[in-house]
Order: sequence, then C-alpha cells, then structure tokens
Amino acid sequence: MEIDGGESSSVRHSRDTAGWFAARQDIGGCRDLLLSSKINLLLFSLPFGWASHIAHWPDTATFTLNLVALIPLAWLLGLITEDLGLRFGPVAGGILNATFGNCPELILSLIALIRDLHVIAITSLLGSILSNLLLVLGCCFFFGSIRLGRDQHLTYKIQLASTLTTVMLAATILLAMPSFIFEVYGNTFLIQDRLVFNYVTALLLIGMYGVFLVYSLWTHTAESAVEEDTTPTLSIFSAVVALMAITVLVTVSSEFLVGAIKGLVANTNLSQPLVGLILLPIASNAVDHMSAVILAARSKTDLAFGCSLGSAVQVATLVVPILVLAGWATSKPITMEVDVSFALFLIFAAILASREAL
Repeated sequence: MEIDGGESSSVRHSRDTAGWFAARQDIGGCRDLLLSSKINLLLFSLPFGWASHIAHWPDTATFTLNLVALIPLAWLLGLITEDLGLRFGPVAGGILNATFGNCPELILSLIALIRDLHVIAITSLLGSILSNLLLVLGCCFFFGSIRLGRDQHLTYKIQLASTLTTVMLAATILLAMPSFIFEVYGNTFLIQDRLVFNYVTALLLIGMYGVFLVYSLWTHTAESAVEEDTTPTLSIFSAVVALMAITVLVTVSSEFLVGAIKGLVANTNLSQPLVGLILLPIASNAVDHMSAVILAARSKTDLAFGCSLGSAVQVATLVVPILVLAGWATSKPITMEVDVSFALFLIFAAILASREAL
C-alpha cells in the first residue's frame, strides 16, 4: 500500500537482501521505515499520550493522544509485516498479514474485555467491519470513478470481488445468528446455552477464515505473487524484534486509551457505543482506509477492493472469534449478541457491498 507519492510501503531497496542479522543495514532500514511516510510524524504524540496517563491529565487528552499514536504504530506494523513477508513468499506473507494486520484492533478489544468494557470490545470490531463495507468501499468507488470519462467504467476482477463479498455475506449472517436466536427465545435461552452457541459460532467463523486463506493463498497464488524486484529491508532478527517492540507499544497505548474511556464518556456527550463504532475503528484502520482510497484513485481497483473487503473479512472471521474465545479462556465471557436492528444493519451492509461490487 502507498500513502506518499514516493516509495511503496515496503520501502523497496536495490541493496542486497539482509540475512538473519545485519546491523549496519538494519540501522539504515529502520531509518528508511521511519522516513517512509509523513504519517510517522504522529509518533510524537506517543510520549505525550503516556505522560498524560502517568501525570493524570484529563481523560479526554489521554484518550485523544493515545488514539492518534495508534495510527503511525499501525502503519509501521504493516510495513514491517510486509517486509518480513517478502522473505518467505506469498503464503507465509499472507499468514503474517493475517496475524498482525489487525493487531491494533485485536489488542484494543482484548484490553476492553479485560476491563469489562464489553460494549466497547464488540462494537469496535463491528464498527471496523461497517467502516470497511460502507465508508471505505464507497470512497473507493467514488475516487476510482472520478477520473473516468462519461462512457468509462471501473474495471476489476469479478472473481476477486465475488469471493470476498460471498465470504463477507456468509460471515455477517453467522455473526448475526446469536442476536437473532436471543431475540426469538429471550430468557428461555439459558445463559450457558447462549455462551456455547457463541463459542460454536466463533469456531465456525475461524474455520471459514481458514478455508478462505487456503483458497486465496494456495488455489490462487498467482493473484498474490510477490514482485520480483522487491527485496526485504530488514534482517529476520531485526524484523521480528521490531514487530515485538511495536506490539508492546500498541499494547501500552491501548491500555491507556481504554482506561480513559469511562472518564471520556462521563465528561462528554459521547456514549460507549459511539466510541466503539466510530472513533476506535477510524484510528485503528486509518492507514488501511487511506491506502484503499489512494489505490482506487490510481486505478488499482483490485488492490483497493482487496484492502477494504479483505480487512472486513479478516475482522469478521478471525478477530471477532478470537475475542469471543479469549473471553471464554479468561473467564470473562463475551458474546456476539447485539441489538437485532444492528445485526440486520450488518447483514444489509454486506448485501449492499455485494450488490455494488458485482
């Protein structure tokens, strides 16, 4: 993905590929990654976000500063994941992207779960799905068409769009099923049975993601082939250390951010569902959203659709189930149940995305 008009997000280099460890090259590689985009200027908010928590600044300031800090951290996490994936090919690269691509969202939701903010935990992930299906995809259509003539149309691979939208529609139906079941049976549906139903649904969603991953990476490897002129920027050791370090930074900032939510809600007119549905998805997905729109504006429609729809599929079939199963493992049970009107809205969003893409 590209944000600035210069180098691509993986910061391509003509120098020789580093091996397991190359100190001099890694220093230069880290410098290039930090200078790869103006987005990284937002890293200056990171120390202020931590200081605001330690010094007990107003919760609004702590929330805002740490929210802004997550944007460049997500950007760097994506760069390093992509860089490491170049070394191992498209299959391993796809698995790495699956693991770390939505890491900030997952960490945010898990911390919210630990702090018993269940509404924030589940709505932040559902809000991410909706923003990708409606806001980002709509912007892709708009900016992708703006340069076209009156008789021209957007062109993209119909098989790619069909696969992504079909998986997305099936995933949203599964996500909505616990809400529909509870709406029909109400209190006659025992809480233990409801939890078991949610756990089984989560396992089915993970299985769906596994099938989708196999289909995408093994059955259609040609669509995800790595360009021949790309070489990794960092050595394996440095890339892994950088991933671990950034994950720690994301975790700490997310902890401070989530800790400030109750104060933010108490001191402002914002509600927890609004924070979860709007603010958190925008911050954790800001880079991917910008990338998809820019790719569409540059007539790279397939990549734009893969970015927006692929991210929504990943959250629905992997991140949400992980959150539900993590609640079970930590004795903090959380379900996918939301208001039935919102569940229907989620399905209608998937139907609309499918209709527009096909």
